[in-house]
Formats: sequence, structure tokens, C-alpha cells
Amino acid sequence: MNLSTVEKIQSSLPQVTNQYYKLMYANEYLHGNTISYYAKNFETGYLNLGIELSLALLDIPLQRRPFKVIEIVENLINKQHNKIICIDRIEVLFEPSLKTNPFQMFKQLSKNHILIIAWRGTVSDQTLIYAKPSHPEYSKYTTAEEWIL
Repeated sequence: MNLSTVEKIQSSLPQVTNQYYKLMYANEYLHGNTISYYAKNFETGYLNLGIELSLALLDIPLQRRPFKVIEIVENLINKQHNKIICIDRIEVLFEPSLKTNPFQMFKQLSKNHILIIAWRGTVSDQTLIYAKPSHPEYSKYTTAEEWIL
């Protein structure tokens, strides 16, 4: 857990709240439980997306899953009944068979909620990188409006 990241989240919230896209990525590459700590101590919503999305996709045929991912994630977020939602374990979204762009999805969903995403990939300047270029789940995204902490 990284108390510096917790402080950055807290101090960034007033600015993020006033933006069109209310989205923060908290770099969890080295300190793995900052987001869950934050959610518990500041009474925000917490979503372990890896578990919840995987369970929801179990009953959906493989070929239909790409069409249901965004709807399922949106429903999981709405079930939190909280304006601020910490989302952890997003790695499942990079599964190639889901054909999902997690970055665009979170950006769209952050119009209605403040989303704090645990980022377990690497960060280079304002670029989020998931996996190595030779890996099938490799993804790279340069942020514009989003915050990286």
C-alpha cells in the first residue's frame, strides 16, 4: 500500500470532480492494495472487476461475450450506489477474445461516476502500457484528460 498515492487521490478529487471525464489511474505496479485501502478508509465503492466480470461472463457463450462486456461493467458500476468507485483487477479486460478497449470504456463510464482505476501495468510519461509488445494482451494508451497518479 502506498500512502503517497492515497494522498494524491484525495488531493486530486476536487479537480477531477469538475471534469467531463472523471477518471484517475492509480499506478499499482509496485504497491498492490492502495485502491482497496482507499475504498475501505474513505467509504467509496469498490469493484474487483476480475472476479465480478468473470462470474458474469460464465453463462454467456464465447461469441456473445464481446457484445456484453460494456453492459456488464456498467451494471457492476451502477450497483455500487456510490459517486466514487475504485476499480481493481481490470486485467481480464485485456483478454483478446473480449475485443474490448478498456481505456475507452472507462473514459465513457467516467462521465457519470468518478472512477479510480488500479493500474497494474507500467507507466511511461502519460502512456499506460499493459504487457510486452509480443504478448497477445499488449495494449498501450496515451492519456489526454485522464489523471495518472
